[in-house]
Amino acid sequence: MELVHFPTCTSLPQDQQQHRSFPKERMIELLGLLKDNFSERFKDFHDLKDEIRLFENPFAADVSSAPTDLQLELIDLQSQTSLLDKFRAMQTIAFYAVLPAETFPNLRKQALRMITMFTSTYYQCPLKADDNFAAGSDMIILFTFVVFTFFSCLQHKESLSTEELLKARQCLKRATTEITLMKLKQPKTDEDFNLTKALYPLSTERETARRRVESTAREVFYFITAKMDALSHGNFSSDESAKQLLNNTKEELKGYKWALLNGLHLLRHVDEDEEWRGTMSRQLGQLVQRRLYDLQNPHNCTTAKLVVCNLDRKDGFLSMLHEATMCLLTAYATHRTLVLTTNGWRFTPSTWDTFMMPLSTCTANDTRDMDPKNQAVSSRVVQLKTLVGDWNNSPAKFRPRAIPADLAKRLRAFHGDPPTWWVGQLVSFLLRPQPHLQQTINAQAERIGFQRPIVGIQVRRTDKVNDEAVLHSLEEYMKHVEEYYDLRQQHEDIKERRLFLATDEPSLFAELQKKYPHYNISRVEGSADTSSVKSRFTRGGLSAILVDLHLLSMCDFVVCTYTSNVCRAVYELMQTRHGDASHKVYSLDSSVYYVTYYDIYYQRAVISHDARSAAEVSFQVGDLLHIHSYLYHLKERAVAGNLRNGSTFGMNTRTGKLGLFPSYKAVDEIVEENMGENI
Repeated sequence: MELVHFPTCTSLPQDQQQHRSFPKERMIELLGLLKDNFSERFKDFHDLKDEIRLFENPFAADVSSAPTDLQLELIDLQSQTSLLDKFRAMQTIAFYAVLPAETFPNLRKQALRMITMFTSTYYQCPLKADDNFAAGSDMIILFTFVVFTFFSCLQHKESLSTEELLKARQCLKRATTEITLMKLKQPKTDEDFNLTKALYPLSTERETARRRVESTAREVFYFITAKMDALSHGNFSSDESAKQLLNNTKEELKGYKWALLNGLHLLRHVDEDEEWRGTMSRQLGQLVQRRLYDLQNPHNCTTAKLVVCNLDRKDGFLSMLHEATMCLLTAYATHRTLVLTTNGWRFTPSTWDTFMMPLSTCTANDTRDMDPKNQAVSSRVVQLKTLVGDWNNSPAKFRPRAIPADLAKRLRAFHGDPPTWWVGQLVSFLLRPQPHLQQTINAQAERIGFQRPIVGIQVRRTDKVNDEAVLHSLEEYMKHVEEYYDLRQQHEDIKERRLFLATDEPSLFAELQKKYPHYNISRVEGSADTSSVKSRFTRGGLSAILVDLHLLSMCDFVVCTYTSNVCRAVYELMQTRHGDASHKVYSLDSSVYYVTYYDIYYQRAVISHDARSAAEVSFQVGDLLHIHSYLYHLKERAVAGNLRNGSTFGMNTRTGKLGLFPSYKAVDEIVEENMGENI
C-alpha cells in the first residue's frame, strides 16, 4: 500500500518485518472512529452556532431571536457608537472585559460561559461561525489534518492493542479540538463587516440634534409665512406693488422650503438610517408585546394580582379604546393583570373580543373575591380608581406622557416622539384583530386596490363639529396632501397620487373626485353610512370603524384632526407600523397630540425668553412649561399648544403665568418612570 501523499505514514519504520504489511483492518476501524468523533464534534458546534455568532459579533445579532434576558442589553449595546468603535478596535475577549458590568450583566455572563466552554486559544482572534463549516474544500483540508495527527500518534508502535486504541482515541479528540480552534481563529470577513455596518447604530445625541434641526426649520417657515400673511392683509393690502412683492417672495420662499425639506429628508435616509430606525422599533416593539402578553396571561388567575376596569361610559368606541389604553397602562405600571369589563357600554354585541383578540385569560369570574369595601392597594383584586384616583392628580407613571425608564434610552435613539410610540404599543395590543376581522381588512384592501405610496385623510362631519371640533374644508386637507406628494416627488418618481378617504359623510367621496380628478381616490364602500351617528354602535358600524382605522394606519401620511379619537388612534398605530412615524400625521386643529383630555404635556425651556407684550410669558432656561393639549379660548381665538405661526401657548409652572412664547425656545419634556413594580 503506497502512502506517498502522507508524509507521516511514510516515516513509519519500513525496515522491520512487522511494519511491512499495513494494518488495514485496524485502520478502517480507527478511521470509522475518526468519522464518528468528527461528526459528533460538529454536532456540538452546530448546537452552539447561534450562541457563538452572538458572542462573535453582538452588534450584528438578531435581537428578536436572542435569549430573552439578553434582548434589552443587545438593543442598548447596538445603539452605542462608542462601544462599536471599541469592538472593532479590540479582540473579542478584551472587548467583553471592558464592557460595563452594571449595564450589560447578562451579556458579560454569556461571554464568560462561552470563554470557559473552550480553551483560551479559542478566542485569540474573533470568531466566525460558518453555516457551511463542514463542507467543501475546508472539509478536505481539515480531514487531512486529522489523518496526519492520527498517524503521528501511531509512530514506532509495534501493535495496536487496547491500550494503543485508547491512545488513538485521545489523539483523535486532540485532533478534532485543534480543527475547531484552527477554524475559529479565522479573521472576520467582509460579510461580517457589512452586516455590522447595516445595523450601525445612530447615537442618541446625533438623532436628537437632527430632529431639533427639523423642528427649527418648520418653525422658521411657520413664522415667516405667518408674518407675510399678516402683511398681505394689513397696510400693504391696497398697495399693488407691495402685494406683488409679497406674492413673489412667498413663491421664492416655497423653493427654499422644498430645498431644505428635501435635504432633511435625504439626511434622514442616508446610509439606510431609516431602515435602522424601523428595525429598532420592531425589536423593541416585539419585546413590549411579549411583556404585555405575559402580564395578561398569568399562570394562575385565581392567585394573580388583578386590576378591574369597566368601560361603562356612553361614548364612542375609540373614546372607550383610549380609556382602555389608560387602564392597560396602569396595569403595566403596577404589574397587575387587567380585567376589562364592558357592563353598560352602548355597543352591540357587548364584548371586547367580538372583533379583538381576548385581552386576557383572566375574566370577571376571577375577580369575584374582590371586596368593594376593602380596596387597599395591597389587595389581590382592586378597582382601577383605587390605584389611580382622579386622572388629573394621578402619579406620573399612570399618565400617557410617561415612558418606562428601562425603554427610554433606546426609544430616544430612534424615535422623535417616544411617549406616542409607547402608547402605540398599548393600543396595538388592545386592537389585535380576530382572524375574521383581519380577513375583512385584507379583503377590503384588496378590493379597493390599496397600495403604497398612499395618503389618507379622515374627515369628520357629523357629531361634535362646532362643539369640540371645527369644520374644515376639503381644500384644507388637500393642501397638506399636495405638499406631501410635491416633496416626495423631489426624490422619487411618483407615477400615481393615491388617496384613501375615511369619513362619516357619504357625499365627500363624489366631491373629492370632482375637485381632484388627478388623484386615484379610494374608500371602503358603505363605511360612511355605517359610521353615521345612528349606525356606529351596531356590529356593522364598529366593524367599519376598525377597518378604516387599520387602513389609515397603513398609509404613508395622514391628514386629520386630533380632536377626533380616530385621528389620534391612527397616529398611535402608525408608530407600530412605520418605525419613527412622529412626522407622518398632520392635524388641522390641535397641534398637540394627546390620549385623553386629562393628559399633562410639558416642555422644557432651552433658551430664556423675556415677554415683549402682555400676551407673552417670560421664562428662564430650565423652566418647566405646561403646554395645553386641548382647545382653550384666548380673546375668542382657539389656542392649543403650538399655533404654527412661530409661537406656542403655555404656562410657566415656576411663575404660574400663561402666555405665548417662541416655539423654538423649548423642547418636549419626556418623563421616565420605573414601571412594573408589584402593587
